[in-house]
Amino acid sequence: MTEHEKLPGPVFLEYLEKAASDVGARTERLDEEFGYLVRLHRNGRFLNICGEALSLNSASASRIVRDKWYTLKILRRAGIPVPEGEIFFRGGYYRTMDFSRLRGKKDAPGYAAKLGYPVVVKPNSMSHGREVRLVRNAAGLDEAIQAVFNVDHIVMIQKPVPGDDVRVILLDGTLLLAYRRKILKITGNGIATVRELIASFHGAEKEKGNRKIDPRDHEIETALAAQGLDLMSIPGNGETVVIRSFNLNLATGTDAEDITAATGPGLLPLCREICRELNLHYAGIDLKCGGPDLPEAVVLEVNGSPSLKHWYLSGRQEQVVGIYRLLIERMFQLHDRNTSGRGKA
Repeated sequence: MTEHEKLPGPVFLEYLEKAASDVGARTERLDEEFGYLVRLHRNGRFLNICGEALSLNSASASRIVRDKWYTLKILRRAGIPVPEGEIFFRGGYYRTMDFSRLRGKKDAPGYAAKLGYPVVVKPNSMSHGREVRLVRNAAGLDEAIQAVFNVDHIVMIQKPVPGDDVRVILLDGTLLLAYRRKILKITGNGIATVRELIASFHGAEKEKGNRKIDPRDHEIETALAAQGLDLMSIPGNGETVVIRSFNLNLATGTDAEDITAATGPGLLPLCREICRELNLHYAGIDLKCGGPDLPEAVVLEVNGSPSLKHWYLSGRQEQVVGIYRLLIERMFQLHDRNTSGRGKA
């Protein structure tokens, strides 16, 4: 990159700038090359923002929800339903104390067998569904754990939870957005291979939202194998093929249905309680449930800085900008409450 060259701004900057303009604020890119460090100016005050990590939650609350295990411990203590599971440590990571001696990779197979296959294997601190796998037997467990240890020093093994994948986003207890993620499917034509159908599907979807669908994805391979297929199989004309039914994340190509208006009184009290227990003003809560109004929903994860990038790219631009107007207003309210004359531009 030359001295005067810079990359295109990240997607979040687009809706941040639109929302800021609507509420009488302006943005300033503090890292011209990449655009992720931004300063928001409004009426002589300013806020620093890095990516979509907005200044709505305390540092402590944000730190805790980045740790999936700590998050679930707090919720379990409050009697909120969470998956059964345990964490295991990569050996040699910590200098002062090797936690893998208490619970390390060698202990994972026994625990997985005790839970009963299939099991969910995931990193303790990553996002966007990275290296989350549904492991169906002992043979795949070691590979899944090693994949996690390549990106994180703690692996979590959990019992799968049936039901729909739902994300609920709240600000100070007010529902901003709720959506149900959809199983990803393609339809055969009797001519094209699964790989070709995925490529065609990906091309069409990219036009709508730049969603990434990688045919080499482990979950696609697993979903195909469960149907007796692989990438070179040729589905019959009109035959439906599921290419992703687990780890339904918008970042991996999954689409979703907006259920904000249908999210009833059975689910919202649970989500508000979750935010209270975790001291969060702003949160994205991932649940498994049989419907948007099911009070017995199980909490999978909680995100203190939920991304709206893929929702924005899928054609919901005005909705995302509207949400960000509310977030910017609230950030400045909290700033004014927590400071006395500091942070003048």
